[in-house]
Amino acid sequence: MSEPLEQPEFGQRLRALRRERGMSQADVVGPGMSAAYLSRLESGARPPTARAVQYLAEKLELPPSAFSAEQPEDLSTVLATITSSEDGDTVEPIMSAVRTDGQAGAATRWQALWILARLQIKQGRHGEALKTLDALAELSTEVASPELEIRARNQLARCQRSLGDVTAARASALLAHALVTAHEVPASDVARTLMTLVSIEAEAGHSAEAHVHITMLDAIIPDLPVVLRVEALWTTATVLTREGDHKGSAELLERALDELDSRDDLTLWLRLRLAAASLYLQMRQPATEEAQRRLTQAESALDLVGTPRLAEEFAFLHALLAFHQGDLDLAGERSDELAGRTRYLSFRDRIRLDLLRNQVRLIRDDRVAAIAELRGLALQAQDAGYSDLAADIWRTLADLL
Repeated sequence: MSEPLEQPEFGQRLRALRRERGMSQADVVGPGMSAAYLSRLESGARPPTARAVQYLAEKLELPPSAFSAEQPEDLSTVLATITSSEDGDTVEPIMSAVRTDGQAGAATRWQALWILARLQIKQGRHGEALKTLDALAELSTEVASPELEIRARNQLARCQRSLGDVTAARASALLAHALVTAHEVPASDVARTLMTLVSIEAEAGHSAEAHVHITMLDAIIPDLPVVLRVEALWTTATVLTREGDHKGSAELLERALDELDSRDDLTLWLRLRLAAASLYLQMRQPATEEAQRRLTQAESALDLVGTPRLAEEFAFLHALLAFHQGDLDLAGERSDELAGRTRYLSFRDRIRLDLLRNQVRLIRDDRVAAIAELRGLALQAQDAGYSDLAADIWRTLADLL
């Protein structure tokens, strides 16, 4: 039987749960709870009433028992509860169970860390996800399953890339590829490993190595299911984009768009359209009509399967489209608004967003500050190993000057 938490433990639990769900105190207050009362609850200065607990549970979309002093559940029970719940998107129960259940086997802990990392990434908590994935990669050797270690290191590489550490990402991807080479694993793991490695090598400017691995990927594309086949085409298109071959990239992306039906994977269907819009806006002569068409298609699915990250990417591309359509006011307004709340955009897109904002400032004659910012962005991209992105910024600066 659970017992109510007393202060200050109640306040500590409340604050942790609120932050975990990405909510500010202002998001929680409303009719029935003032900002002052909420602040006193979190500080431990006021004991909670039953009515306050019920209100907070509804606001945070949690059961009232989340604020109780419950005995810790074993890890397997927590995993079963989370994975069988349609709204099981909170990481706190898993984190708590991982810390307290010292009897769980390595495979169960691996599953818990895998789910935890995916939830953290979904919530834009990439720094936390990186620590989880580091632990997952280490645990994989204890489980002694090449397939699990390959998946852990691929996910770690993608997280490192998203955070802008392309050097560490490449090292992780190469470890995953070495495991694929040394062991007989499913074709899906081979394909995903090659796609991860190719994307990172292209990002880091290792074009020759990327093309070697593209050749390996091309050899298995015909044997892959449609979703993986389409992702492989997209990966190769990304490499061509990084190399400035926008025509070749567009041909591959359009082929991928034609092959994938929305009923196969609606989220991938949406992401491909965002990728196509992004490509058309990166061309030396931006194809704004094609970009607009793909964004309109993407918007139709955004409400159904859109994640916060996809919503941010969509907003960024709309700002970029406005810029290339000559609407500086709209481009500036949208990019400034998005810059103040980016949480899910990748390192590359955060740099591109800052590039856009400073292009608008430069055209509006805020030249001194904009030039300094653009030079700083180019150096930041260069230091992070994003050579093509740095070159784009230097070229943009030269064109505008």
